[in-house]
Amino acid sequence: MTPQERASRIFQFAMALLCVSAIASYLSFSYFRVGEQWVSHTQEVRAAVGDLEYAVNAAARARMGYLTSGAESDLAEFNGAVARIPAKVLHLRELTSDNPVQVNNCTQLETLLATRQQGWNQEIQQRRTGTTINLTDVLQQNVRLAADFAVGTEAIRSEEHRLLEIRTRSAHRRFLTAIAAVGGSFVLALLLLYFHFLMLTRELKGRTEAQQALRKSNEELAGEVVERRAAEKKLAVSEASLRELSLHLLRTQEEERKRIGRELHDSLGQYLAMLKLNLDLLDGSPDVAANRDQIAQCVHLAEESMREMRTISYLLYPPMLEEVGLKSAIPWYLEGFSTRSNVQTRFEIDSQFGRLSRDVELALFRVLQESLTNVHRHSGSPTANVRLSLKNGNAVLEVADQGRGITEKSSAHADGEWHTSLGVGVRGMNERMRQLGGKLEIASSPKGTVVTAVVPTKQAPMAAGGIN
Repeated sequence: MTPQERASRIFQFAMALLCVSAIASYLSFSYFRVGEQWVSHTQEVRAAVGDLEYAVNAAARARMGYLTSGAESDLAEFNGAVARIPAKVLHLRELTSDNPVQVNNCTQLETLLATRQQGWNQEIQQRRTGTTINLTDVLQQNVRLAADFAVGTEAIRSEEHRLLEIRTRSAHRRFLTAIAAVGGSFVLALLLLYFHFLMLTRELKGRTEAQQALRKSNEELAGEVVERRAAEKKLAVSEASLRELSLHLLRTQEEERKRIGRELHDSLGQYLAMLKLNLDLLDGSPDVAANRDQIAQCVHLAEESMREMRTISYLLYPPMLEEVGLKSAIPWYLEGFSTRSNVQTRFEIDSQFGRLSRDVELALFRVLQESLTNVHRHSGSPTANVRLSLKNGNAVLEVADQGRGITEKSSAHADGEWHTSLGVGVRGMNERMRQLGGKLEIASSPKGTVVTAVVPTKQAPMAAGGIN
């Protein structure tokens, strides 16, 4: 277990103990409140017994006053006191209904009250009818019934006192237990928090030392960072130089293509034309009738050579691209490509597509040439679809086929350097797009390959001469 985990565990235990302390505090107050409720209940029972005794004594006094004086006021007071006795008894029974002993005591007390009240009613009835009453016997009977009633009420008080003592002791034990739990858990929580503080202090000290060591290491690495930045600057300068060299090579390549194309068309084309003219003259002479077949064959070879020479010249640098633009040069090229390769092509172009800058048109035309060459040589697709469009200020050229796709070894480069695993032609296309601020994307699957070239139509000015 790591120091951080150990400190976290200690803190969690401390918080748990504090929660236990809070719960124990709540329980202690609850037990204290329950004890108060029990004391209050006992006082209520005692008060109810006292109220009942007062009502019974009041009825006894009023009955005795009526027996001795015969006053109606005493009789009214007696009737009022007797009327209050059932309510007092009912209240006392409700307060003691949770204890079977007290329920039995209340039942006995009700029996005594019923017997005593019956005697009172007989005595009052005798007084009303004028029957002579022996007051000595009445007093003795009243004393005996009062003593029995006092025994009943004292039994209720004694039982309630016994229950109060039991409940008080129980509440006191629970209160002491809760207080002990509160104190113990609080002390343990303080100790754990102290240990947690010590561990945090040790960890902070270790972190401070680690930061100081890291600061020293950073100071040592600062020199290396400066050296690396200097090396990166040199590398950036070298990369810029390589890009300039690549741009120069592309310009030189296009210039050489243009020169060779013109020389083929201007010099070799003229020679072949003169050769064909001379052969035509010889073919019409009567002196060469015997060699007419050989001369006809030479004429045919001269015509094929001139046609092939013109094709090669236009492929090296099509003059139509400069004269009428990419929009017209592509259909001318696709027608010748389909004738030479037997690959059927379809061309789509946006209606608003117009002339672009010389560099952009030349770059897109070279991408088209290389893509269709790869379709013919590698994909095995019988068709190729070419689309030229404008999207968000960019010229977009798409060349799609339905061939076998790029091999897994080549397409496995998913880190953005896929062009380095393909041929020189694809790398050349990618470099052309990068020089113009555009990009080249190749999406391949077993169902075919789609080459997409995207280049801004309004690129920043390039070095003098551009890509020729």
